[in-house]
Amino acid sequence: MQTTGIVTHRDEKFIEVTYIRNSACSNCHSKKACLDSLEKKEIIKIPVISLKTPSIFSEGDTVRVTVLFNRSFYFVLTLVYIIPLIFMLIFVLILNYAGKSELVQFGGAIAGLFTGLVPAYITDKHCLKNKTINYLIEK
Repeated sequence: MQTTGIVTHRDEKFIEVTYIRNSACSNCHSKKACLDSLEKKEIIKIPVISLKTPSIFSEGDTVRVTVLFNRSFYFVLTLVYIIPLIFMLIFVLILNYAGKSELVQFGGAIAGLFTGLVPAYITDKHCLKNKTINYLIEK
C-alpha cells in the first residue's frame, strides 16, 4: 500500500500521518449519486523506532507512506479468511450429523466463526508486538 498524507502529530514514540482512504469506486464520474464512493480520513501511527531518519519529519509535512508487507502479513490474511471458514464448516457439519435444527446449526456457524478468528487475533497481536509490518516514509 502506498498513499500520501500529512503528518498531524509527532512525539518521541510515534508519528501520526492522516490520509484519505478512498473506496474502489471513488474516482467514478457519478460518485455524487452513489453511496458506495465514500472517502474517509484515516490515521496511521508509525513507531519512530522503525524509521531511519525520524527527525526530518515535523507536523504539517506532506509525506508518502509505503507499507512494506512481509510474509507474515499474507499469513494473517490467510488466517482471517480460511481458518474461520473451516471452523464454521466443522461446527455446522458436527451439528448436522448430530441431528440438530437449522437454527442451532446457524448458531454453531456463528460460534465457529468467532472461534476461527481467535488465531487471527493472536497472530495480529504477535505481529504488532514484533513489528513485522514496516513503514517507509518519504517527503
